[in-house]
Amino acid sequence: MDGAGTRNLYSSLLHHQKSGFFLVLLLSALINILTLTGSVFMLQVYDRVIPTGSITTLFGLFTIAVTLYGFYAVFDVLRQRILSRISLRVNLDLGEECFRTWIRSGPRKPPNDSEPLVHLGVITKFLSGPLAISIFDLPFVPLFLMILLIIHPWLGGVVIAAILVSALASLTVTRISRPWYSTARQQQQILQEFSDRSRNAADALAATQMQRHLSKRWKAMQDKFLAYSQKTNLPSELLSTANKTLRALLQTVLLTVGAVLVIWDQITPGMIMAVLILSGRVLTPIDHLITRWREVGNAFTSHRKMSSFHNAGNTDFKECPVPKPKGHITVRSITVFPAQGVRGLHKPPLQDVSFDIPLGTRLGIFGHSSAGKSLLAKIMSGATRPDIGEIFIDGIPLHDWPSESLERTIGYLPQNVALLPATVSDNIARFDMSATADDVIAAAKLAGAHKMISSLPHGYSTQVGERNGIPLSCGQIQLIGLARSFLFLPALVILDEPYTHLDASGIVAFDKAIIDLKQENRTAIIMSHNPETLKLLDKILTLENGCLKDFEHHDQAKSREYPSRINVLPRSIVQNQPVTVVQPNVATFQRNLLKQ
Repeated sequence: MDGAGTRNLYSSLLHHQKSGFFLVLLLSALINILTLTGSVFMLQVYDRVIPTGSITTLFGLFTIAVTLYGFYAVFDVLRQRILSRISLRVNLDLGEECFRTWIRSGPRKPPNDSEPLVHLGVITKFLSGPLAISIFDLPFVPLFLMILLIIHPWLGGVVIAAILVSALASLTVTRISRPWYSTARQQQQILQEFSDRSRNAADALAATQMQRHLSKRWKAMQDKFLAYSQKTNLPSELLSTANKTLRALLQTVLLTVGAVLVIWDQITPGMIMAVLILSGRVLTPIDHLITRWREVGNAFTSHRKMSSFHNAGNTDFKECPVPKPKGHITVRSITVFPAQGVRGLHKPPLQDVSFDIPLGTRLGIFGHSSAGKSLLAKIMSGATRPDIGEIFIDGIPLHDWPSESLERTIGYLPQNVALLPATVSDNIARFDMSATADDVIAAAKLAGAHKMISSLPHGYSTQVGERNGIPLSCGQIQLIGLARSFLFLPALVILDEPYTHLDASGIVAFDKAIIDLKQENRTAIIMSHNPETLKLLDKILTLENGCLKDFEHHDQAKSREYPSRINVLPRSIVQNQPVTVVQPNVATFQRNLLKQ
């Protein structure tokens, strides 16, 4: 496979823009050559026009200079437009993939630390801004230095010394401010998270009269952030002042050295003016990059993170036709280790969980809070991956199925339903453009949500969301979430605490939906604390501290022909140890659950 074949989408896109970057570099070469117009013009005026007093020569030189500056303007506009178009192309081709990659990566803390959409914005802003132009001008700095050295080595040496002093000051400031900048960023993220969570919990804070104390805590956190920000800004401000002072001092030093050389008849007066213009051209891109070094560093950091993100999310493979999943799910040796940095959590949230669910089974998974039910639901739905083990659907690993095959196969209701800013219909349809109005209404009727949705101001076209949408109750949100999980009547439905926030009519509608799924030979997995769920189930599993818990009976694993038993996978698959079957007596299980 060639190198292009192994590139991720981001690297391939930049590779395809190499002709545009080359054209920008060519235009930069022409522009930098044309910047010599001012120096040559001043040299000719002082050394030819003034000594001879020729007005004709002056107007001739002026006409040539204006024409060259016209070309300069055209080339500069073209260069900026090309970079702007490259930035737009990167945004257009990469935006959707960045969003999908970000979703596949799962939740991250802090939220703004590794978002590919944020890094994409940094890169596109950098490409279309003046910093990119300064980088393309940077390779031509040695050309101007060479011209200065040709005019006189002393003049070139003064400019080189100024560049070295400026670079040394920049490196010193970077080393000093780096830890302060990192701490200030961390404090800003903590402050932002505290503010967002406080706003989301506004009702509870008002009810408990916490605003005054919370405001004082926020003020203390803000003061801490502002203190680090001031420490971070001070070196940058000093660097900016030093560069401005150095530029002004450099002009004076060049004039002084140039005057001495003119007195010694080693250069002409016109060369002094030419040197002043050239030195400004040499230092302009360097000063621009030094004074905005933080933006340059952020752009290169975003470039590296974008590459790593797309490497992590790269799913390039040749898809082959696969059958439609039917809903037979196998959980094999699922283990999840504690998250790093979480205090007080030593045992794995899930440890060696294995079982087999035949097609059309209604399975209930019970357990206390933090037993691992919601985490297991996320793993079975493909929302997250375990550290050890695998989920199989119809004998094929879950993550080996093409995403297009799973779109209508798995219906998932999370413990906390989130509605995106859009219409009710869009949320139920999962933003699938191929979903018809009949599909949406059928899913809503199955979930018992049709009557509630019809009563909204605009029915299925009602806008929902925190900013522009109408406020919905928790029960209404739960019904819409159930309807979304029932869309297209999926082969596998995973419901995490579906009874939450449902009233009596909602519970009746949900019970009927589970019965209808059974009649359609759909597999349903329900995580619940509600003992009323027992009447709907074919099989029962109980989790305790992330492990399968044995109840009163312990039967050896039976064949899938026995619908009243859970087929627990033998651990011999992984550990060569036998595993017992969990098949409790339903009445006894209900009594034990009520006692708990």
